[in-house]
Amino acid sequence: MLEVKNVRVKYDTATILDDASLNVEKGELVGLVGPNGAGKTTLLRAIAGLINWDREVLRGTRKSDVTFEGTIEFEGERIDRLSAFGVAKKGIQLCPQMGRPFPEMSVKDNLLAGAYLCKSRKEVQQSLTRVYELFPRLKEREKQLAGTLSGGERQMLAVGRSLMRRPKLMLVDEPSSGLAPKIKDDLFKRVEEIYKELGVTILLAEQDISFAFALSKRNYVVSRGHIIAQGTAQELLKDETIRKTYLGM
Repeated sequence: MLEVKNVRVKYDTATILDDASLNVEKGELVGLVGPNGAGKTTLLRAIAGLINWDREVLRGTRKSDVTFEGTIEFEGERIDRLSAFGVAKKGIQLCPQMGRPFPEMSVKDNLLAGAYLCKSRKEVQQSLTRVYELFPRLKEREKQLAGTLSGGERQMLAVGRSLMRRPKLMLVDEPSSGLAPKIKDDLFKRVEEIYKELGVTILLAEQDISFAFALSKRNYVVSRGHIIAQGTAQELLKDETIRKTYLGM
């Protein structure tokens, strides 16, 4: 379904990703694990078409120059030359770290904003109903301004907003970051439900190794911009060097 080949991303002279390759099959939940600053978010942004957006925004400024090398294919079609909007139209949705809602809009309006690619009102309403069933708290808060939500509620909103478009592939970036254990456990169940019951393919970036390993079928370990290992949780944990040096376990 998704094939990332030899991707390299640089901001000025800083190499953020170097020769990164991975694949995700339809129906999988694949973990992308590693410490903060390893390059996980940059890889998700590259897949989502946002590195191209960075290049357009920074072109002609003194802020930074962005370079991208490599190829990204989705369902057999090359997408690394598409805009972020073009990638979204193909069925790929990025769920960002820390939620990032539109703070001055209500919870419901944030969700509806995620449905702009839906083809009919009926489809929008069906998606909204599905999100509210998955996250009853969002239904309770639907008239509340998103900027007043707790961290856990913002993350629920981010996941729900991503689901509104009925994506084929969700790129979920650090969903457990900063959450209390109880809220994290609930979010774990919701992500598992999205994957198993709704059948959405997921690439999950996580620092919390136990969170990712409990959900994922396969995993890629990222360190300093390189993918240095891949395998099931059991296979990776058997390698003492990987476990201690890169997974902190």
